Amino acid sequence: MAKFMVLLTDDPSYWATCTPEQMQEVIKQYVAWSMKTHATKRIKVGHKLADEGGKRLLKGRGKVKVTDGPFAESHEVIGGFYVLEADSYAHCIELLADHPHLVHGQRIDVRAIEEVRARGRRKK
Repeated sequence: MAKFMVLLTDDPSYWATCTPEQMQEVIKQYVAWSMKTHATKRIKVGHKLADEGGKRLLKGRGKVKVTDGPFAESHEVIGGFYVLEADSYAHCIELLADHPHLVHGQRIDVRAIEEVRARGRRKK
C-alpha cells in the first residue's frame, strides 16, 4: 500500500474572520474527519502546525543561514499535514474528498512518498 504526504495549505486571513464559536465548529469538523479516517487505519500520522512562523534554512558560501518564516501573515502557509496510506492517488483523493479543509475553501496538496532504504536504494 502506498503512502502519501498531505499538506493542508491555509490562507490565514480566512481563519481570522471566524468568530470563536465558528472556530469551535471548525475544530469539531476536523476532529470528526480525523476520527473517521483513523478508524479506517489510513492516517499514519497527522498534526496541526503551530501558528507562529518557523525557521528557514539556506546554505550558501559554505554556511547555513537561518531566517524566521514563513509567517502566519503570509498569503499562504502550511497549517498541518498527514501521512495517509491508500491504494493509489485516486484512493487518497477519495479519502480527502470530504475533508473540512476543502469545505472551507482551503487547498490540499498531495504527494506520493517514495520510501528510500539505507544507502539511497529505493524500496521495491
